[in-house]
Amino acid sequence: MASTGPVPVRRPVGHRFLRRFGWLPVISVVALAAAVPLPSAARAANGPENGLAPMCQNGGAKGESHYVLTAKDGYIITPDLNSIYMWGFSAGSDAFQYPGPALCVTAGDTVTITVQNQLPVPTSLNVLGITGETFSGVDADGTATGTPLSGPATPTARDLAAGNVVPSVAPNQAATYSFVAAHAGTYLYESGTSPELQDQMGLIGALIVRPKGHPDYVYDPAETGWTPGAANNPSDPGHATTPPASGSNLATGVSTQFDPDREFLHILTEIDPDLHSCFEEARFGRTVGQVPAGDGGFASRCNPTSAPFTYDMTQYKARYWMINGRSFPDTVDANHAEHLPSQPFSSLVHVTPRSATDLAPAVIRYLNAGPVAYPFHPHAQHEEVVGVDGRPRAASAGAAGVSDLTEDHFGITVVPGQTLETFFSWVDAVGWDPASRPINFGGTAQQGSGQGVNPDFSGIYAEAPGVIVPQEQDKVNGEFWSGTPYLGYQHRAKPGELQMNECGEYYDVAHSHALFQVTNFGSGVGGMLTMIRVDPLGGCPK
Repeated sequence: MASTGPVPVRRPVGHRFLRRFGWLPVISVVALAAAVPLPSAARAANGPENGLAPMCQNGGAKGESHYVLTAKDGYIITPDLNSIYMWGFSAGSDAFQYPGPALCVTAGDTVTITVQNQLPVPTSLNVLGITGETFSGVDADGTATGTPLSGPATPTARDLAAGNVVPSVAPNQAATYSFVAAHAGTYLYESGTSPELQDQMGLIGALIVRPKGHPDYVYDPAETGWTPGAANNPSDPGHATTPPASGSNLATGVSTQFDPDREFLHILTEIDPDLHSCFEEARFGRTVGQVPAGDGGFASRCNPTSAPFTYDMTQYKARYWMINGRSFPDTVDANHAEHLPSQPFSSLVHVTPRSATDLAPAVIRYLNAGPVAYPFHPHAQHEEVVGVDGRPRAASAGAAGVSDLTEDHFGITVVPGQTLETFFSWVDAVGWDPASRPINFGGTAQQGSGQGVNPDFSGIYAEAPGVIVPQEQDKVNGEFWSGTPYLGYQHRAKPGELQMNECGEYYDVAHSHALFQVTNFGSGVGGMLTMIRVDPLGGCPK
């Protein structure tokens, strides 16, 4: 079949590994970095190894949140061992990371963020959905010396002509952005300087605003008509036993309470590696032998000599899709995995079954920092959308109470720039248990061995409709499969079998339903895919 365009070529990776581990940037803002205070943020000491809580950068004194974000460049690793040049925000003098730190503040806080720019181009900070942002510094607006500004972060005519939505910070300079985090919810922060390109390069992160006095709620209970601790619905501290029909009026209100140990982050992004190679070569230049023969297609859309840090976006084509800056299988590793020094965020959703004594759900915060909508699909059970773009899915219905607009979804479609929160609870609806509710294999011989089925399947459908467990010799156990259908139980591993299941936990996948996005440069399974891990009640023994 005839080609209709340039053949995609993987960029050479060897020199990127050398740069990643052998090149130390000469930073000309050392004195500036010393002069600007580092963030008073501290990572939480508690929380699961894959949750959001231990990753939160908490901003300081009560009523105020101070941060220093440093825009710098570095590299990330993909599961196919590519190394991709990136830009990103880091906390203070910390090393490069992608995505940027999770900033966790309280509603009503005045948030002050100093941006130190160690990139070779101007950059900035814009928080989608936040109003009243101010800027203090020199706007890198294309003039020789920039324009001093102090006041609303309103772009000038020069800024708008350059495609910038807020004032920018010049290379080797610093400026301050401030705003009041007036409303609880999940917000995407990004570069407001040529955001089409700089978001793709990695200048993005999450801002989490918690309700004042209720850090275990997504939204202020008063806003959703809920009275914490009241007997208005004692069976529902955060998730209805039987969710009401969408739009129904509730005198009891809508609760957005969740379990703080089950808070998870899903920042959805994608990468065109050619664009990143273009900016890498604009930054460092090419050396002989790095460019494959016949690579004219790449040169036609990236000419770093005559047009540095620009790219022909009509040629844009994503090859990697990520959750929290990682592609599967790296997505399921713990926070701060040692083999991913620049990609600190896990995206594994880690829960235990919902029970009468454990009703509070997990919350998953989705943020789309990519250029297209992502149809994200959790297996196991639906997720309940409880908020969108920093507003709860509940509305006052006057004297009739509160209109419940939360919805259960099989697929969670997140559009560009959007954020939403979902509740997830795993219910052990079947409840297989070898003592109290065993899978009936039919026949005493088979029951005694615990394996196989009778040839005629007699008796099996009475207690286990539709369930047929094959004989052991007919099974191939994956590394995450415990070898038994009973939650919390394990069979002994077969000789030579790799076993990563710790205590009989279950695993389900959650992924983009646009299946080409579940690949790493065309090879699957990978990309925008993670897992949902369900531990037995009480969790796995430490």
